[in-house]
Amino acid sequence: MGDKKLKSDIVISYVYMVVTLILTFFLVRIETRYLGEDLYGVYSLVNSTIGYIAILDLGVGQTVIRYIAQFRSENRKDKIEQIAGHSFKTYIKIVLIGLIIGIIIILNSKLIFKSLANENVSIFKICFFIALLNILLQIPSATFSSILSAYKKYKVLKLTSLIKVIVRAILIVILLKIKSNIIAIFSIDLVLNQCSNIFNYILVRKKLDIRLNFKSLDKDMRNELKGYSFFVFLGIVTDQIFWKTDGILLGIMSTTTAVVGVYAISSQLITQYINLCSTFSSVFLPRIVDKISLGKSKREINDFFIKASRFQFMFVGMILTSYIFLGKEMILLWLGSKFEYAYYYGLVIMISLTVPMFQTTGYQILYAMKKHKVRSIIYLCNAIGNIVLSIILFKVIGPIGVALSTAIAMIIGNTIFMNLYYKKVLELNLIEFFKKTCLKTGIVMIIVSCLYFIVNKFLQGTWTTFITKAVIINTIYIILIILISFNNQERNKIKNIYYKIVPNTSKSQI
Repeated sequence: MGDKKLKSDIVISYVYMVVTLILTFFLVRIETRYLGEDLYGVYSLVNSTIGYIAILDLGVGQTVIRYIAQFRSENRKDKIEQIAGHSFKTYIKIVLIGLIIGIIIILNSKLIFKSLANENVSIFKICFFIALLNILLQIPSATFSSILSAYKKYKVLKLTSLIKVIVRAILIVILLKIKSNIIAIFSIDLVLNQCSNIFNYILVRKKLDIRLNFKSLDKDMRNELKGYSFFVFLGIVTDQIFWKTDGILLGIMSTTTAVVGVYAISSQLITQYINLCSTFSSVFLPRIVDKISLGKSKREINDFFIKASRFQFMFVGMILTSYIFLGKEMILLWLGSKFEYAYYYGLVIMISLTVPMFQTTGYQILYAMKKHKVRSIIYLCNAIGNIVLSIILFKVIGPIGVALSTAIAMIIGNTIFMNLYYKKVLELNLIEFFKKTCLKTGIVMIIVSCLYFIVNKFLQGTWTTFITKAVIINTIYIILIILISFNNQERNKIKNIYYKIVPNTSKSQI
């Protein structure tokens, strides 16, 4: 039952991600068309800046999931309600800090962002205020979504999010056609997010019968929560610096918001890439906490890590090869030649992300084992180095230098140092890990890359040829994965699924 639920949670998560990806692809085209490069740049700058307010979550959300999952396995409802109440009180204090920071940014926006044209300053301020209000309401409401995650209510969370992104897309298209105004986009986000927050609260209160208990936790528990959440927060800060600072730096150092807009397209692609790859492991934290609570050995946890990473790499490999050989053509067809450089920015970063993207289960294991402290410190050093190098390389080679800096930092910190840490903490055999995870799928990627290279010589230039190439070659990729990367047990499962779909087929026919 547990495995079936896990599989269904992963499936619904990917359905959500695929729909989000398609709608993002569609909306970016609509937004750039109706807003133009400059206004889209302002829109991107607001999103990059507001991200720094969002990190005031301080790691509380991840902490709530981790400890409520633990107390749930111990059937301690009183502790669950105390943790929930404690996190809500903490969030209210955070909101006050966020409000002060947000007001300072609004009052000094022209001074901070020299790329803002005079006519765009007031638009930036209004949009940022709406986005600020949205984030400040989202922060305390994260208590309820975290509780639902700890109770493994992923289907409900993802279905709610799915409805929200679909409604959002419809409303944005309608409002942009009526009036090309980015204020409308931020207003839609504000309303929809609060509707979702109210729904989550009702579920927690009525379905799970959990109340917020504001009785103070004992001192030892408070200290443990603070220690755990601090290093989760540190990890969130470094992620924010990594993925949002590029846009901020370009907004400060560039002479026009158009550059920010082009770079934002590559950031959109990278964000979707990260979301697609990390969705697989996002459902694992409560499950891994259960394994550790039951005293599972490091060998068993490593086997779980290798198995999850192996399947993730199959998926990562398909996305990466597709982007390398189809990404530029897609951007030209999608947005036109003005955004061509977004392909190169995205390519540099995406290649450097390969290993971290199929190791996201490792992050969940570290959180579950309370061993995420060193990871956060590594990421912090990495992020600071990225800022310094980004400034230097931007002055030397322009915006591509910012992307290159991010890639260098990603390889050094997230790949080399993190794998050395996995080796130490999990006693992970790196040679065994990469051999089992990458070898067979790597062969498939090489074969498919050759196919793409040949086909691209003859077919290019229209949506029809683009879609045809993507569908046919990715179908070949999946078939080769089944034939080469899957083991006999996994191939037999595929056969059994086929027999259920086509019941009259005899096994001798396959």
